[in-house]
Amino acid sequence: MGCRVLLALLVLHRAKLLASNQSILALGRSPRQGLGAVAPVKSPFPGERGQGDRDSKLEVCFKNRLFLQAETLCSVINIIIIYSRPLRKAKVSTNASQGRNCQRRPAAGRNLGRHIAAGDFMANKKLYKKERFSGCLVGAAAGDALGSPVKTITRSQIKDIYGKKGILKLKPEKHQKYARISDETQMMLFTAHGILWADAAGLKTNEADPADYVFLALQQWLYTQTGGTSSVELQWILDENETGFPCDLLGVPALAKKRNPTKQLVQTIADIKSEHTYGRIRRPINANKLFDCLPRAVPTGLYFYSDPARAFATGCDLAAITHSHPTAYLATGCLASIIAFICKGNSIEQSVLDTMKMLKEYDGFEDCFAALDKALALPDETTSPLTDVAELGNGSTADSALAIGVYCACVHYDYLSAVQLAANQDGISDICAFIAGALKGALLGYSEIPSGFVKKLQFADTVKTYAARLTKAAPKGFMKR
Repeated sequence: MGCRVLLALLVLHRAKLLASNQSILALGRSPRQGLGAVAPVKSPFPGERGQGDRDSKLEVCFKNRLFLQAETLCSVINIIIIYSRPLRKAKVSTNASQGRNCQRRPAAGRNLGRHIAAGDFMANKKLYKKERFSGCLVGAAAGDALGSPVKTITRSQIKDIYGKKGILKLKPEKHQKYARISDETQMMLFTAHGILWADAAGLKTNEADPADYVFLALQQWLYTQTGGTSSVELQWILDENETGFPCDLLGVPALAKKRNPTKQLVQTIADIKSEHTYGRIRRPINANKLFDCLPRAVPTGLYFYSDPARAFATGCDLAAITHSHPTAYLATGCLASIIAFICKGNSIEQSVLDTMKMLKEYDGFEDCFAALDKALALPDETTSPLTDVAELGNGSTADSALAIGVYCACVHYDYLSAVQLAANQDGISDICAFIAGALKGALLGYSEIPSGFVKKLQFADTVKTYAARLTKAAPKGFMKR
């Protein structure tokens, strides 16, 4: 509305300029000239024939008037530019979590030609790969840190603790400088390490299977949580001389702290005794469809950004290491593919639709397909965002968490409002805000994440370092397998 008012004022001002200019030109006519005659114009170059003193005074008056009008016009244009572009340092939204008076536009759903969904105006924004990769990883970690303190409590309990507007910014623990991450960011970082390890072993030329190296990276993560690997035979992964690829994450003591991972995940990794027995899509080891496989999709989607189909397939393989239910590994593949499409310049909605086409080619696609379809359809409703989120589930299963994250990223223009909505709901807050932050960060870029979030984020430098390493490693294409 503000831009429309400014544009209207600009049009009126321009009309006034034209009218005033005509009056000045009329003053410049000689009394002997008719209304149709044109007054001679003095040459701007010195030494050329002019109109004398009278015309010189008129010309000075005309120039001064024209200069003031041009200056005013430039000021109006600058105001329009400033208020039209997204703010680099977003202010904390007081309404984002409540769903009242929030900027919402209908999600694309099946009518991409008729609607432009929230955030789509940034889809065509040209961003460097580094900007998208950093935005995605940091955005995911910051969303995780926002939702972590309220991970398992209800909306009403959040309001009791943080006020009626809920949790709106990162909250460091008492006597702590940074807001701590959860196991979601830990899993994302160790997965990134495994992918980079596979890259060093020949992933680009298909000489290495990323699932093998991510499994070993998960064993390294298990060591930080339990003090040991699943078997004696796997202890070699703790010796960088044996691996040939040092794991910087093992040298960060604070990363070794337990951040409440699910018991099923820890137990599953601990039960896999060798690199030959971890889960595969064709070799199921359980029926787990919980949400905690989804963080593996973020670095996968970034590394395989040039090939979303391969990002989908690899995301499924990495999730199947510990989660054998189709809903879990297909949701992970979907998230990896969506991120890859976004990094290629697509909107979130178009990325989801393109991913859903690939999803239908896999067995057991129904749950994920229905969840994503509903996530795109709900923004067309007149209900509040919190009501819509409740219809998508509580985020405890992979398809539900993915749908909530996609919905929150679609329904709001800016990063901050999206993660606030994902955190201030009755479901699993950290994974939902993690996904919403990853999607908005990839779409908008690192510079659109509030600087206050980055300054208070635990391990922000480590996350940015891995983003830079993935940016350097991710190829523009792969050899055919």
